[in-house]
Amino acid sequence: MKISRKEFKVLINDKEFFNLFSIGLKPIYQKRQVTSLYFDTLDFERYIYSKIIDVDNFKIRIRTYSNDNNFYKEIKENTFEGRKKFTEKLNIETFADLNTLNVKNVEHFPSLFVEYTREYFLYKNCRITYDSDIKFWSHKFRTKSKIKKFYFKNVLEFKNHDNNEDIEKHLLFPPISFSKYNLGVEEIYGIKK
Repeated sequence: MKISRKEFKVLINDKEFFNLFSIGLKPIYQKRQVTSLYFDTLDFERYIYSKIIDVDNFKIRIRTYSNDNNFYKEIKENTFEGRKKFTEKLNIETFADLNTLNVKNVEHFPSLFVEYTREYFLYKNCRITYDSDIKFWSHKFRTKSKIKKFYFKNVLEFKNHDNNEDIEKHLLFPPISFSKYNLGVEEIYGIKK
């Protein structure tokens, strides 16, 4: 399945988040835990390209949710036409069932786990997610011992699949360029580009 996306992210604390309820933020799904395993080349090309190139890049992850026993392969692309996400349900039972992924004729290897609690809301025509309790940890393919770090900020993301909707008018805080994967790579492996 392919979805075109328009999205903006802001870093926010709990107090700022709870203030949003006064403008009509409505819960639409149950809160759940999201766990993703990202894949990258041996020399972290996906990370490096995302730091130096705004478009024509992609990220690869396997994702599962606390209320679902399924695993999904997701490829997020940033193209000249906008952001796109491709999702495919996988026939696996654990993250350990995948050692490599070949995407666009390039082998990608397990890189980083990212986990957080996600809440889902609706504000006017915008779908909003609120990610808290964010943590990163290394994969045994990259390190002999497990390295785990916590991120103490929360991420509010405005998502809209209707490209005609001007999502910017809903923002109360300045949007930022933010990637959990990029931050995790920097925190866990000490790589900075």
